[in-house]
Amino acid sequence: MIALFLLLLLAIAPATATDTSTGRFASALRGLAPQQKNVGLLVGIYNEDGYQTLLFEYNGKAIEPVASVPLLAVPDGKKFAYLYRRTYTSAEITEDDIEGGKVLYKEQWEELVVERDRAKAEREAELSLSDEPAVPPPCNDCRNWDWEDHIDLRYVIPGHATISVYGDGYTGGVHPNRYANTYTVHLLSIAPRTINSISRDTATQEHLVESQIAELYPVAHDPGIMERMQHELLIRGRLEYFIDGQGSDSLYEAYDSTDYIGVAPESIDGIYDVDTSNISYVLERTRGRVFLRARADAAAGYAESGDYALTAEYNCGVLDTAVYPHSNFPLHYNAFVKADSTVRDVMVAPTRNIVYVLADDTLLGVDVATQKVVFEYLLPEASSVVMVEWATGAELDLWKAVLK
Repeated sequence: MIALFLLLLLAIAPATATDTSTGRFASALRGLAPQQKNVGLLVGIYNEDGYQTLLFEYNGKAIEPVASVPLLAVPDGKKFAYLYRRTYTSAEITEDDIEGGKVLYKEQWEELVVERDRAKAEREAELSLSDEPAVPPPCNDCRNWDWEDHIDLRYVIPGHATISVYGDGYTGGVHPNRYANTYTVHLLSIAPRTINSISRDTATQEHLVESQIAELYPVAHDPGIMERMQHELLIRGRLEYFIDGQGSDSLYEAYDSTDYIGVAPESIDGIYDVDTSNISYVLERTRGRVFLRARADAAAGYAESGDYALTAEYNCGVLDTAVYPHSNFPLHYNAFVKADSTVRDVMVAPTRNIVYVLADDTLLGVDVATQKVVFEYLLPEASSVVMVEWATGAELDLWKAVLK
């Protein structure tokens, strides 16, 4: 049913060829030298109906929608891995050994399933959307202990997936508990093993650490850079300059790291100490480029130790395009925003002959040679783009054959 709906959606012309004479992005495209070559764009999106993958092809004159898949289809060599989200619920009544009486334990958790068989993945994804939550058993005079674990895929960056895991609930004590973390995991290395899903536990075990980032960030093992990173994370903790701040009184004041060069973190009055022995690394695609960010947590001293964690972040910068070509963005992003204030992302084809611009919920195709918008595609309402991949030549032909 879902697959049929998406195929109909693709055919109901959210995509329209346009011939605008304004060339509103003309100034933003200066400097590109287009190649006359067909190029395909694979776009992964997410909304309340789940994941969807769209394939578009530019043939030098026009852009055509080629395929629509009701899953997140991630390229892996000559094959694809297919992702969807599944929710589980459980509830049981137990005797409370500490206080006596009955306790109703209710739990809900999510995971991202990684499947190689497309037909199986489509069946399971459709079932996961139609499943009704488990109904807790009746219980008179029960205390309720509830817990929910959620997982969101923020972006697929070739070979990796950046995800957010978060949860909250009441499991005893004087107040509810909550957590929120962002991790980057080795996406395609998970599927061949017995582990074929990404959950909170998988993320905490599989996320990028220092020993794994040398190929992404060649200077990562430079002692000077690592010391600077750790120093700034410690300073940010002392200043309560966290990126989340949930449950805290974070200051969020303007921060200039140059003001604290040579300053010992312990000399700054503060109650939070960031644990720099456990730094995780996150890949994020922002403003057309891929950034590497280092994150470390400080435990917050609430009623019970470990109830909350506050996160400090150090921006390591844009990944070197020599080792990570997907970071290459040869244009000025602000020029696109200046031309259209609704711009949320810009994607430049490796052939430099077509540029896709995401403005609000519309994907625009801009022909570099004519500097005109030649294509518009309206994404489903409240969609977020979570993957962008390019292909030309034989790889594009393979994608078309597999995904149609």
